[in-house]
Amino acid sequence: MWVYVVVSTPCGVTEAVARAVARTVNWSYEHCTRSANDVDPNEIRTPALVFLGAPTHKREIGASLHQFLDRMPDRVLSQCLFAPFDTRFPDSPIVTGSAARHLQHAVEYRGGRNLVPAESFFVLRPEGPPRQGEVERARAWASGVIAAAVRELRDVEVRPGMLSTSAPLTWEQMPIAVPS
Repeated sequence: MWVYVVVSTPCGVTEAVARAVARTVNWSYEHCTRSANDVDPNEIRTPALVFLGAPTHKREIGASLHQFLDRMPDRVLSQCLFAPFDTRFPDSPIVTGSAARHLQHAVEYRGGRNLVPAESFFVLRPEGPPRQGEVERARAWASGVIAAAVRELRDVEVRPGMLSTSAPLTWEQMPIAVPS
């Protein structure tokens, strides 16, 4: 299984959460996380778990993640599991909106499959930082998502505390390795 973290983070707020997701599998942020503007969806190897993250801005997501999903070939889309997340204020999503929920609906509209419901991580101000404990919660959430993806795809066995990988140099070198 391949894991990708694709984010839209114009102000850098969502970057802290994306870093936490990347660290869940012991990758450096720079090697496994890319801006949605810099990703060619044809590069994605399948089967894959794709974390999609964005800040909630004007109750929605930015155009870059919509464009990323629109450019993704149907055959790739159908072989990926998605995990949408956002950063936003801790008010009700009815008040603040939720980019993650918009991502979830965009994936489903294109015929993709969300592995987990949309998840929100909370910030103190529009420019950040995340609220205390949110980065740790993001790592725990990502760990659970990865374990669920492995069980779903049934291509590797998960043992508690054994999920690891070395820092990849390129997208092509990003499989999850589970030591025996």
